[in-house]
Amino acid sequence: MVTGDSSHATLTFEGTLEAARGTDRLLTVCRQYELLRDVISTVYDTDVATDLTLRVVAPKSVLRDLKRDFGIGWLAGELIAADRLSLHEATADLPTSVFVTETRVDNPLPLDDRVASTVAEDEELASAVHTTYWEDLDTSAYVLPYPGRERVLETLAAECDDAAAEAFAAGIEANQEIGGPLTVAVVAILAGARSEALHYDLGKWADYHQIRSKASLTRAKQDLVEADLVRTTKVQIEVGRPRQRLHLDESVTDADMEPLVEQAAAALD
Repeated sequence: MVTGDSSHATLTFEGTLEAARGTDRLLTVCRQYELLRDVISTVYDTDVATDLTLRVVAPKSVLRDLKRDFGIGWLAGELIAADRLSLHEATADLPTSVFVTETRVDNPLPLDDRVASTVAEDEELASAVHTTYWEDLDTSAYVLPYPGRERVLETLAAECDDAAAEAFAAGIEANQEIGGPLTVAVVAILAGARSEALHYDLGKWADYHQIRSKASLTRAKQDLVEADLVRTTKVQIEVGRPRQRLHLDESVTDADMEPLVEQAAAALD
C-alpha cells in the first residue's frame, strides 16, 4: 500500500486549485452534491489555474442535483463552454471523494460552510488514485440540458430584452444567496414581470433552451399571481388569442429583484 507523506492541516479547495497550477487536469471525484457545488462555484469565482481542465466524476444522483440547482448548473455550463470542466457519471459506487493532480492527493472533508482537505504529496499515490478513479472506472459523459450563464442571458435578451436578462441574472444570484428556495421558473417569471415581458416569449425561450418547460412557467406565474406579486394584462395580436404581458403587482411595482426574491420565497414557502 502506498502511503506517502501526509499532512492533516485543513485547506480550502482554493488551496487545491493553487497546487494544481501548471498541470493540465485536475480529477475531482464527488460523492456528495454539496462538495460538487463548492468545487464548481470555487472554480468559477477564481482566476487560479485558468488553463486547468477539471474532470468531475460523480454518481447520477449528484449530477441530477446539479441539473436541478440552476444557479450552480449554469456556472458549470459556462465552464464547460470554456473547456474548463467536463462531467462524467460513474456507474459503480464511489467509496470516497478525492481530488488528484499528477503529484498530489487531497481527501475533501465537507464542513458546514466550506470544504477542507487532508493532503498527501506523493506522485506514486497520485498515479494509483488516478488509475483507479479515472482509467479503470466505468464512466459516461454527462451533458447538462441548458447552456452556460452568458449564453442563457444572451438568448433571453434577444427573446425579450436586456432588462429581462439583467433582472433574471440578479434574481438567480439573490436566490442563491438565500439558499435557493425558488425554482428557476419562479425567478424567470419575476424577472419577466419586472421588465414587463410577454409570458409567451418568456415561456418559448425557457422551453427552447431547456431551462424549464412552458408548463412550469405557467404554474409559476399562477403561483405568483395568487401571492399578489405578479399580475397580467392582455395584448391583442393580429391572429390568435391575446397574449399576456407580465407586470409586478402594484404593491411591489418598484421593488428590485433581491427583495422580490425574498418576498416570493416567503409567500411560496
